[in-house]
Amino acid sequence: MRIRVLTLSSLFLVVTLLSAPWLQSDDQGVPHFNAAPAKGDKLDAILTTDQLWGENAQSPYQTHAYELAAKIPAVIRQQPCYCYCDRGMGHNSLHSCFSGTHGAQCGTCHTNFVGNVRAGGFRKHAEDKACVACHEAPAHHASQLFTPTCASCHTEHVGSVQLARTIDASCTQCHKNLQTTTGQAHFETAVLRFGSKHPEFAPVQKPDPGTIAFNHALHMRANLPGPIAGGQRPVQLECADCHRTAADADRLTTRLC
Repeated sequence: MRIRVLTLSSLFLVVTLLSAPWLQSDDQGVPHFNAAPAKGDKLDAILTTDQLWGENAQSPYQTHAYELAAKIPAVIRQQPCYCYCDRGMGHNSLHSCFSGTHGAQCGTCHTNFVGNVRAGGFRKHAEDKACVACHEAPAHHASQLFTPTCASCHTEHVGSVQLARTIDASCTQCHKNLQTTTGQAHFETAVLRFGSKHPEFAPVQKPDPGTIAFNHALHMRANLPGPIAGGQRPVQLECADCHRTAADADRLTTRLC
C-alpha cells in the first residue's frame, strides 16, 4: 500500500511539473506578438515606478526597465516574450509584461535550464540559453575556435555601455592571439588593448564603398564647418554623433552648438 501511494505521489509530482507555466520547452515556436502597429488602439499603461513595490522593486534595474519600456510601448507591443507567458499568463506581447509586474521578475531571464527545458528557480548569472531565446543570432564567425558566453561581452545591468570603457579582457580573450579552425585569420591576430595597439575601424581605414557624396570618410575629416546656429566653427565629428540612440538625440546639438 505504501509503495502504491509513493508511486501515485511521484506520478502526480511529475505531471504537475511538466504542466507548470514556468517549465517551458524552447522548441514551442514564437510566442504571441502583434505583427502590425496599433491603429488607434489604446495600449494598457506601463506601470510607473511608484506602482512597483516589494520584491518587484528591490533593485534600481527593475524600476529602470519600466522607465525604458514606457518610452517605447508601441515597439514592445510588436515583440514576443520568450518565457512563453502568453500561454501561462495570457499575455499577447512583451508589452503585457510591463503593464503588470512580470517585467520586474528577474527570474524570467535568470533561470535554470535542464537540457533545453526552462526550469524554475533563480540563477545569479543568466545562461546563454536564456539570452538566445530572445536574442538568437548566428555565431560571430563560422571558423571561431570557441564561443565565449554572451555575458562575457554583452555586459548587463551597467547602464549605458561605452565601447572604450569595456575591459580589455572581454576582447583579448579571443583577439590577443586570434586563431581559427581553418588556420587563416582575415583580421588582426594580436590586439592587446583598446587604447593602443588596436587597428582602426574599417569605415575609417578603408575606402568608403558608399555612393553618397557626404560619406563616412568626409564625415571624419578634421575642421568640418559646424552648424550655422553655432557660427559654423570647425568641428571634429565622432561616430557617436550620428550612431546614437533616441535617448541621446539632443547630444549632438548640445556638443556642437
